[in-house]
Amino acid sequence: MRETTPTLMWDNLQPADSYWFQVATDGGFNSIVVEFTSWVGKSYTHVAGFTDGLYYWRVCQTRTGVTGPWSQVWTFRVDTLPPRAPSVTFPTDNLNLGYPNPRVTWIPPEENSLPLTYDLWVDNDSDFGSPEVTTLHLSENSYTLPSLPDGLYHLRVRAVDNAGNPGENAQLRFRIDTVPPAAPALVSPADGVWVNENVTLDWEPVQENSTPVMYRVQVSIYSDFATIERDSGWIYGDNWAVTPPLVTEYRYYWRVKARDNALGPNGENGNEGQWSEVRSFRLDVKPPSVPSPSSPSPEACAENLTVRFEWARAYDDYDNPNDPWSSGVAYYVIQVAGDRSFSSPLLETTVPDNSCLLTLPAYGRYYWRVRAVDAVGHAGDWSENRPFHVGRWLSLETWTSSTQNVPLGWLELEGWTGAASTVVSWNTLEGWSMTLAFPASWGTLEGWTVGVPAPASWGTLEGWTVGVPAPASWLSLEGWSGTASTVVFWGTLEGWSGTVGAPVPPPVLISPPDRSGYAGVTVTFTWDNLQPADSYHIQIDNEDTFSPPLVADNILSTKSLTYDLPGTGTYYWRVRMSRTGAWSEWSAVWRVSVDVTPPAPPVLVSPRNWENLNDPTPPLDWEPVEENSYPVAYFVFVYDVSTNTQVENATLYDYGTGENTRWEVRTVLPDGQYYWKVYAKDSAGWSSPSSEEWYFRVDTLPPAPRRSTPRPMITRPTRPPSPSPGSPRPRTPSP
Repeated sequence: MRETTPTLMWDNLQPADSYWFQVATDGGFNSIVVEFTSWVGKSYTHVAGFTDGLYYWRVCQTRTGVTGPWSQVWTFRVDTLPPRAPSVTFPTDNLNLGYPNPRVTWIPPEENSLPLTYDLWVDNDSDFGSPEVTTLHLSENSYTLPSLPDGLYHLRVRAVDNAGNPGENAQLRFRIDTVPPAAPALVSPADGVWVNENVTLDWEPVQENSTPVMYRVQVSIYSDFATIERDSGWIYGDNWAVTPPLVTEYRYYWRVKARDNALGPNGENGNEGQWSEVRSFRLDVKPPSVPSPSSPSPEACAENLTVRFEWARAYDDYDNPNDPWSSGVAYYVIQVAGDRSFSSPLLETTVPDNSCLLTLPAYGRYYWRVRAVDAVGHAGDWSENRPFHVGRWLSLETWTSSTQNVPLGWLELEGWTGAASTVVSWNTLEGWSMTLAFPASWGTLEGWTVGVPAPASWGTLEGWTVGVPAPASWLSLEGWSGTASTVVFWGTLEGWSGTVGAPVPPPVLISPPDRSGYAGVTVTFTWDNLQPADSYHIQIDNEDTFSPPLVADNILSTKSLTYDLPGTGTYYWRVRMSRTGAWSEWSAVWRVSVDVTPPAPPVLVSPRNWENLNDPTPPLDWEPVEENSYPVAYFVFVYDVSTNTQVENATLYDYGTGENTRWEVRTVLPDGQYYWKVYAKDSAGWSSPSSEEWYFRVDTLPPAPRRSTPRPMITRPTRPPSPSPGSPRPRTPSP
C-alpha cells in the first residue's frame, strides 16, 4: 500500500474485554514498532505514519483476566516509491521492422510491492495526444501489437506496483516498413565493355527509410545466373571490387539488389528488393606481348637530333596472338635514356601506333625501349634496350678556302733537276701478305692544283697526310701483279663424313601449370620445342599410366590443343615430338584438376548468432566445405555494426584435413556489436556464396550494482515486559 497511515482491523468470535496487538518489522516480533496490551476496540490507525517497509502484525484478546492465543501473523507493506521504468528489450530504440505487428517485450524493474502490472501506449506522434494503441493493467511483461500501417511510431511502457504507485515511462520509437527497397540503378562498367581483373562494380544508392541499406552483388558466366562465379554477400556501400579477382577470360554478367534495415518477424535481416538489370563485361587478364624494336638499330648513327623510332606491333596476349578474349593494344610507351638502367629517362611519351618522331636534347649516345599497354590498362614487359648514336661530321682543318682558277694537273714549281735533299726509299707500311687484286700502274691520285697558301719549296714527301674532303681510293703505284709469298689453301681439320646421331629432345610443357586447378572443362594445353619439329603427339588421361589414354592425337602441327574434358576430376598429360621420322622421349607428366562446381557457402558454428561475449578477441568457427579442388581458401570478414566498416579479415587454407576452419580475432575489439561472415574459394578459382551473417556483442563490463532502499528509521513506544501466563497485565492507557 502507498498509504502510510493504514487502519488495522480485526474481529473476535467471542466477547472480549480488551486486545493486545503488536506491529513489528520482523516475523519473530523482536523489532516492535507499535504495541498495546489493553486496547479497547477492534481497529487501530497509526496516525504517526509508517515509513516504507514490510510490517508484521498480530492480535490476541483478554476476557475476565485471561489472555487468549495470538492470531495469525499478517503482513503489509508500506510503499510510497514508484517503480523505475521497465527496460524494453524489443523493439530497441529506432529499430526498423519489416512486419506490422511486433511483440513488445521488457524486463520488469526491481520492486518490493509485487506483483507489477503494466500500461502501454503506441502513437504516431511523440505527444501521445491520440494513441493508436492503449492497453492497461497488463500482467505479463510482453504484448503483441495489432497490425499497424507503415510509418514511424512512439512507444511508452510503465509499471504499476502492488501499492498502486505508477512508475516512470520507458519511451522509444520504432518504424514499421514492409515495403522492400527499389532495384539499384547500375553505373559502371557500362554494358559489354572490356575490364581487367581488378574490376570494381558501381551502382546508385537507393532511397530508403530503413537505413543503413545493404547490397548484394552476383557475377556469373550465364545471363540467367545458373551458376555464380562471385557473390559479395550483403555489404555496405554502393560499389564492390570483385573479390577474389576473376582469373578466367570470359564474358561475365552482374546484377545487384538491395536490402533495407527492417528486421523480419523471425530475425530476418531486412526486406530484400528485386534484382537490378543485368549487365555484362568482358575480362582481359593478360598483358600484351613485347614489341620488337627495329629502328634505329644498335649500329645506327643519326645526324639529326630529330630521330624516327619504329618497332614491330605487339599483340594483346603475351602467349597467344589469336586470343579472342583480348581488349587490344591501346597505345605504346617509349622511353629514351642516357644509360642502360633507365634510372632517369630523358624522354617518355605515349603513341597510338608503332612509330614516332622524338627530338633529342643533344648529340651523344642514347638507349631506347618500348612497351605496349592494352585497352584495360595491362602494361606488357619492356623491349630490349637498344643503343644508338646521334652525331655529325666536323672539318678537321680549314680546307674550305677558295681555290685558284688553275687547271688541274701537275705543275712545275721549281727546278726539279737538282738532287733532292731527302733520301727516297720504300718502307713496309703493313703486313700485305695477301694477294692484291689491283693491277699495278701509275695514276693520278687527285687534282692537287689548288692554290697552297704556303710558299713553294722543297718539302718532305710525307707531308700530305692532312684530311682531304674529296673521296679517297687505293691506286696501284707499281706493277704488283706478282704472287704474295704466303701460300693459302684449305685443309681437313676433322673427319666429319660419318652420320650425326643427335637425339630429338622432348618438348617443354607450358600450361596449364603442373598441379593447377581449372574452373571449367575446356582446357588449352600448350608446350614449346627446343629444336624444330615436324609434328606433336599429346596424350591426356585420368590416370598417370595412360593405358589407354582419353586423348592420343599424334598429328598435331601446332604447339597447343584445346580440349573439353569429361568433367570434374584430375587429369594427366604429356607430349612428344617428331623430326624427320624420329620421335623424342615423352615430356614430363603434368597434372591438372578440373572443377566445374563452386563450393557451398560455409556454415557458421560459433559464436552463435546474437550471442553476447566477454572476450574481445573471440574465436570464430565454421564447418569445412566439401570440395574436390584443394587447397580451399577461406576468407573471413568481421564488421563493426555501428560504423559499417570492416575491422578484421583473414585468409586460411584447408588442404583437405578440414582442420583449419577456426580463427581467433587478432584485434582487441572494443565493447559493441559486430557481425561476421565467411566464404570459400577452391584451387580451381570457384568462389562460394557468402555464409550467413551472424551477429555478436562484445561486453566486457560487469553489471552496475543493484539499487538498494535505505532501511527506514522506526520510532516506537518502550515495550513493556511480557506478562507471565496468569499474571495481571500492565495497564496501557487508551489513545
